[in-house]
Amino acid sequence: MQFSNYAGLPGMVIALGSLLGSCAAPEPNPVLQAADEKLNQLVAEINPLPSLSVALVHEGEVVFLNAYGFANLEDSVMATPETLYYLASVTKPFMATVAARLDQQGRIKLEALLSDYEPYASLDSAHLYAEVTVEDLLTHTSGLRNDALTFRESGSGEKNPEVFSYLLNQGTTVAEDGKEYDYDNLGYNLYSRILEAELGQTWQEVLQTQLLDPLALTQTSSSASAPSTQGMAEAIPYIPFPVDAPSPSPLRKRDNTMHSAGGMFASAHDLSKWLLANLEAGDLLDEALLPKVHTPRYPADSNTFHKIAADEIALGWRVGQYEGQRVLHHSGSFAGAYAHISLMPDQQAGVVVLTNEFFTGLKVGYPIEEQLYRYVLGLPAFDSTFDASIASLKKELAEMGAGLMAQREAIAARPFQLSQPLEAYEGTFTNDLYGTLKVTPEDGSLRFQMGNITTLATGYPHDDVVRVELTPLSGELIQFQLENDQPQRLRAKGVWFEKTSS
Repeated sequence: MQFSNYAGLPGMVIALGSLLGSCAAPEPNPVLQAADEKLNQLVAEINPLPSLSVALVHEGEVVFLNAYGFANLEDSVMATPETLYYLASVTKPFMATVAARLDQQGRIKLEALLSDYEPYASLDSAHLYAEVTVEDLLTHTSGLRNDALTFRESGSGEKNPEVFSYLLNQGTTVAEDGKEYDYDNLGYNLYSRILEAELGQTWQEVLQTQLLDPLALTQTSSSASAPSTQGMAEAIPYIPFPVDAPSPSPLRKRDNTMHSAGGMFASAHDLSKWLLANLEAGDLLDEALLPKVHTPRYPADSNTFHKIAADEIALGWRVGQYEGQRVLHHSGSFAGAYAHISLMPDQQAGVVVLTNEFFTGLKVGYPIEEQLYRYVLGLPAFDSTFDASIASLKKELAEMGAGLMAQREAIAARPFQLSQPLEAYEGTFTNDLYGTLKVTPEDGSLRFQMGNITTLATGYPHDDVVRVELTPLSGELIQFQLENDQPQRLRAKGVWFEKTSS
């Protein structure tokens, strides 16, 4: 059965049975009815949470599939189970499964060294990649770092084949402590280069043919422009400011920042199908492939804020325990988006939580997941204990909101301490690794632009230093260095950018 909340009205029951078939609707489950009512109330009462989509699969069926709130506040568009949300790093389990299938097909082997494949075999810096396997990339154990590459992939979007070649040769470093677990997007970004060089296809094309088409995931896309151009409903990303009226995020995903470590949109409906495919071996994800993806391979850092820990890493999944049950899970976050999926294989259960606001989504996502698994395990769920936790959360969010407002006001009130007129700082500054940073005077401030990213600076109590938010609500400092009273370079992202034009 399916509890549906398309119009914000709790308790509507629609027969679903399985996404692959249908059956007569059984009597409504009182626990799931309570869940529906309480989640509807949660979204109505908690700011700044525009919408929430939730699904539970159990024993081969989708037993709970709901959407609450607004996918688009400005146009009063309600969220539905078919609304697409940005998944961010929830892309990783998909791409790891693609890698397992290609390994199974003998096309790109997981145990192979990167030096066995292009483009790494022909790089001037091939020695950096000589001891790293494909599996290392997908389990965050390569020991490699390349922050400029991951920034261009996920943030600025300034990239082309020549830039990638340069970054692979000049931007990669090897960790001093070697091949230990260190979560990063880089491994998946490096894997996508192998797909292009060896298969002649983008990672999106490989994903489509290996998984999305065979599983009929028609409400899933690896294109940022597809939802609008193909008539799909998309959840607009919001940031919690001002707190009583969330505003659209100034940083949106575009096609040039949809990357293999975080480049998918999907609906709760489609993610339910994805979880079902992971819970029961079939023709596509068969009995040989699923253990290859789901079996823990290395120890990993644990999430202290999540009752379901992440003590181990599998292929694209984190692995932990809840109430003695093994749980595979992965989250994804970006400005205005939070996504979480998980599996409890021995109970044939899985959970989806999607929101279009990160900070609040993170806070509500884990308690919802926990309650749904308590229901699966026959434990008390969505009862007075849940009510108390949500009441505590509402208080915490209100305090956080007040603190955020005060912080924003204090930041906005800081005066600039620039030694020259604003016009003197105008120009284009370049770093070979990170690309270009354009500075222009605007409304008594300075606007900074790096590819897709654009933001207005605020003052900072240090000469010729300003504060910017290249990622919304995450501040960093930019320092200008002057010669003869003229800015000649600036420091951002931990490196120097030289002025190349006025």
